[in-house]
Amino acid sequence: MNRRKQFINSLGHAIDGFRYLYRTQNNVRIHFIVTVGIIILSVVLGISTTEWILILLTMGLVWITESFNTVYERIF
Repeated sequence: MNRRKQFINSLGHAIDGFRYLYRTQNNVRIHFIVTVGIIILSVVLGISTTEWILILLTMGLVWITESFNTVYERIF
């Protein structure tokens, strides 16, 4: 039960962090719209598993980079 509470607590912090990014960073809102568009287009085009993996890795790197950039801006 304790691990479950920790997981739920961590998930809550992650959601709070995403909300902060979305509220304060204009580029995050643009990334979100583009991410949804890419996912929809990928489903419509029926891309291969390899292409899905590459697209998801690329989108993940963009989100991670934007998150680190926001942290850096906030610290300095």
